[in-house]
Order: sequence, then structure tokens, then C-alpha cells
Amino acid sequence: MIKYVSFLLLSLLFVSSCKKKSDFKLPENLLKHYPIAFNQEMKESVKGIKLRSEFRANIMGDTLLFYAEIDNQTSEGIRIPSYKLELKTKEGHRSHPVNQSQETFIPAHTSKTLCLKFTPINNRFLYSRTDYRGDLDSSYALTIDYFKGKSKAKCPSLAINYNGIKAGRIDLSILRKNDKFAFFEVDRSKKYSGLDINDKLKANGEGRDVQSGTVHLSETEMLIDGTNYSAKFYTLDENLYLKLKIINHGRKAIYFHPDLLSLSDNDETYMPKSKVKEKGDYLILDDGSYVLKKGQRYETLMNYGSFKSPDFTLNLLSMVDSLNSMYSNLKIRFKRTKHQ
Repeated sequence: MIKYVSFLLLSLLFVSSCKKKSDFKLPENLLKHYPIAFNQEMKESVKGIKLRSEFRANIMGDTLLFYAEIDNQTSEGIRIPSYKLELKTKEGHRSHPVNQSQETFIPAHTSKTLCLKFTPINNRFLYSRTDYRGDLDSSYALTIDYFKGKSKAKCPSLAINYNGIKAGRIDLSILRKNDKFAFFEVDRSKKYSGLDINDKLKANGEGRDVQSGTVHLSETEMLIDGTNYSAKFYTLDENLYLKLKIINHGRKAIYFHPDLLSLSDNDETYMPKSKVKEKGDYLILDDGSYVLKKGQRYETLMNYGSFKSPDFTLNLLSMVDSLNSMYSNLKIRFKRTKHQ
């Protein structure tokens, strides 16, 4: 009986190892979660290494799946470090798998299946202003570098181009958001009388020893007495959002209330309706005040609700308790700009 069972197990293993190459396909559970497919321009690469793959996206288009079988037909094992798997977007942004272990080893005359996820930044400008990675690109390039045995010499790369989307019944136009954003920047044509205004802001004010009474402005940043206020405003679906970051490079601690940061448009005042994604090394006192000591930072995303005006005024004094009284008239004007 034991011999019969052993023979049966060996038979099953033999059948499993002799599956036809046509059996390679994406499992149903992954097919369900990643319904958007890409055309593959090259199916095989370098001598002795065979590659078959599926490259797909989830319904939101923010996560890409590389499902592949790599068949090592050489006489040596091959090593694929995670940092040698690289996906490149049309803009040239490069990313690595978010779920890969440090290294994948494929012994000689053996195949291995990889199931890797990428979350590339398809639009750098959008990501810098909103944290949205951009709409799904129509093409991507994947490069896999590997090493044989214990050698440190890199072998010829496996390179695959995925060009053209096969969305089936999915309407990709519904998912696209790139053109739905509008942005606001500091109106530097406006004169801010009574203060030393400079439109050159270097490296978020890193390393500066700014004297009291100086203000430096850039498109989205204000450096006041050594504290950098990054105010990235944008609208989406008619709602106005603020991606706020504060870094204290000054000599003293600053006290502020982000919930009180007001905007004004003619006679109307806007206050934050919600605040999410707070992070940083700030302190919150019993009275609700936020505190940033020298070298500390604070970040959040705030929603001001429905907003249709082409410009508005930001009143920093409504939020920052520790600003010098000389800034009582400092109100920064923001105006709508074109998508870049």
C-alpha cells in the first residue's frame, strides 16, 4: 500500500512538471482584480532564459501587476535582486516592485513564477502637487537584470515593452483624472508693501539663518522668519484642497491652529471643512494648539469645500499665533494657473 501511494505521488509530480507551456495563464483571482491588460511586444529574451508574462492594471489604474514565468535553461542558477527589476513610465520615472523580497533565486534548469506589484508615478507634476500618481500610461518598459551563480558581473538584461491597453468593457475615460485638476499659485505680480519680499526660495529654506522681518515667496511656498509654509492648492470635482506642509527652520518654536487657516474671496470667507493625513513630529497642547520646535515639520491635507473663484487671499495670521505683529497686513494672494 505504501509503495502504491509513493508511486501515485511520483506520478502526479511528473505530470505536474510536464505541463505544456500553453498552460501559463493568470490565475482567476488575479484576473478579477487586474482586469486591464497590456499588449506585450517581446515575449522572450536572452539565450538560455525564457520569459512569458502578463502585465495588467487594477480597475483604478494605480497598481500594476507583472505576472511572469522565468525559465532558466542554463547550467547555472540565476539571481534577480529586487532593485534590478525596474519599471519605466513614459515620463521616464523609474520604480521597483513594492512586494518583492530582496532577491529571487532560480536554480539551473528550473522555472519560477513571479507575481510583482508596481505603483509608478505616471505624472510627476500631479504627484508633487496632489499626491495623485497620474492616469494610467498607455505603455511601460520593464527591465530585469540578473546574475549567474555567485558572479557579480551583470548578464544581458531581459527587456519587455508593454504597449497598448486592452480594457475590454471598461471605460477608461471615466477613470482619467489628470485634466480634472486646477491649480493655484502665489500671485507674485502683487506688491506686498512694507516687507522685504524675494521671489527666490532655495531648497525650502534649508540651512538659512533668516532674520526677523523677511519674507520669501515662490509659486507655492512662503518662507517667513525661517519657517517654511508650503501651500499647494488645487481643485478637484469643484472642491478646493490644500496640501499644507510647515517646516520650522527658525530659532523659536511656532504655535498654530491648522483648522483656523482662512481664505477670503471678496466678501466670502472659507474655512477648512475637513482635515486628513496629518503627519510629522509636532506636538498638540491641551488647548488644541499645535507646536513645532526648530527642525520639526507638520503635514496635512485639508478640504475647503465647493470653490469656483479664479483667485483668493490666504491669511496666515488666522492660523499662526506666533507670527510677529509686523505681519498683520500680510495676506498672500493666490491665482488659478494652467495645468503643467
